Amino acid sequence: MYRIFFILLDIIVVAIFTVPIGFFFQHFFTERTKKRKLIFILFSLYLIAVFSAVGIPDIRSLVFDPSLNIIPIIDITNSPISYIRNELLNILLFVPLGIFLPVIWSQDLFTLKRTVVFGLGLSFLIEVSQLFTFRLTDIDDIITNVLGTALGYYLLLYCKKHCNIKTDIVDGKISARVELFVLFFYTTLIMFFVKPYIR
Repeated sequence: MYRIFFILLDIIVVAIFTVPIGFFFQHFFTERTKKRKLIFILFSLYLIAVFSAVGIPDIRSLVFDPSLNIIPIIDITNSPISYIRNELLNILLFVPLGIFLPVIWSQDLFTLKRTVVFGLGLSFLIEVSQLFTFRLTDIDDIITNVLGTALGYYLLLYCKKHCNIKTDIVDGKISARVELFVLFFYTTLIMFFVKPYIR
């Protein structure tokens, strides 16, 4: 319960900075529909929640303290119920990623393969960053995060097929790679440099 509270607090605090930047970025580079802007901002808030939930390091807590697990599923023997619960939460955490990417930038750009690779890359970066915290860098987290990303993508396909939902709302001229880079860059900077001083 306390963890959820602090995640919500991080979203509120960091959103004070990221939301105006996000709207400015969307307006400055190209004209967007209101729907496009809203979903882009929701995606940035989702990233804040992910970074807060996984506990990426910040400037005040940065310390090299490696703790590694490179053997899949080995921890299930210690506490099966706790292990299953944590891995299910990891899967659920990345389901929105598999939905947001093809929704914002279209399924032509973010195919299943590219979406899963993106989820793998993001999960890998998160696990590497946890070498600089007191958390465990765990291969199981990478596996379950990738599964969550793929599940989100298939969930989107199911909704489009059976619920007649149109999701391809990409518009404008700016490159998706540039958008993604800028979004991750300013969100990470604020989480690393600003959040620890105002929470």
